[in-house]
Amino acid sequence: MFQRLKYVLNAATVVAILVGWSTSNAQIHGPGPSDPNLFDDVFNLPPFSLPASSNLADDLMADEFTQVNVSDGGSVGDSVTFGGNTELNVSGGVLGNFWSIGPSSEINFSGGAVGGGVMATDTFVFVTGGTLQNMTAVDSQMSFNDGDWFDVSLLNSEVSMDAGKITAAFFTDSTLHFSGGEIGGGGVIETVGSQLNILGGRVRGPVRAEDSLINIRGGSLTAPITVGENNVLNISGGSIGPSVFGFLGTLVASSEMNFFATEALLGGVAIDGLSENEPFVVTDRNVTLSLVLADGSPYEFMLEESFAGAVSVTVVPEPDSACLLVLLLPFLCVRARRLNSRNGRRS
Repeated sequence: MFQRLKYVLNAATVVAILVGWSTSNAQIHGPGPSDPNLFDDVFNLPPFSLPASSNLADDLMADEFTQVNVSDGGSVGDSVTFGGNTELNVSGGVLGNFWSIGPSSEINFSGGAVGGGVMATDTFVFVTGGTLQNMTAVDSQMSFNDGDWFDVSLLNSEVSMDAGKITAAFFTDSTLHFSGGEIGGGGVIETVGSQLNILGGRVRGPVRAEDSLINIRGGSLTAPITVGENNVLNISGGSIGPSVFGFLGTLVASSEMNFFATEALLGGVAIDGLSENEPFVVTDRNVTLSLVLADGSPYEFMLEESFAGAVSVTVVPEPDSACLLVLLLPFLCVRARRLNSRNGRRS
């Protein structure tokens, strides 16, 4: 399930992958509004309006391609069904609650205000502005480059976030590539069976993980990470606040935390037995682990007695960023395969 190689890609590459996915997997004509002449039916709001409980899926032929453009002054009522093969472009106006779209559709949010209870299935979502209360995306892909969303739930989906704000998020069997913007900040980030690649940006809300892979390579983390069952944490960079693992309390036996650093001290003393590029399992507890992470960031925290899971340190040289990615890849893949093997999954 986990797509491990994505961890070592930079933000531009991730966006390129997202934009380049096959049109057969939901995308209509590429990100951004398309030429209306490419569609069988076009609805411009205003002057057109969609009252509550409208169902375009029933009103149009199943194989027709539809474009809906909502701009300033436009409105969409509650419980509207857009159906599949739809390109929805929202640059202004107001969209109500509990509307749905998909499959094989595309949404371009650049403005406007959207209510809650929104459901997107097998849909590409491109966000460059606007506000939204709540969206659930299933079997979908999302590119988030601006905007202010309160809550996002993803199931078997993938999101690339470079800017903007998401207050709370819930990921199930999904992947987040987070390189910019802010996530958390008043809400909780929960992951089940998912992968979080934190490359940049600010993680301000607490993270609760279960059966997940979390790769921390950059960014700023200030809220606690709660590690449940069957998690792998790979930490090689970023600005990690003192409360991130200080309030962790426990690291259960089925989970592991792996640090990649250029320097490592245990209780202020160099660790005996460290060899470059070889993982070293730290069995000591009730002692401070002090590190200079692979990106040069200093970090230290107390290894509590309650940490039953494995904690390892891999000392790496100080190469440039491109070489560092190549160097870390084999170790990250090994830990990913270990998690998959433990859960009977394929990479």
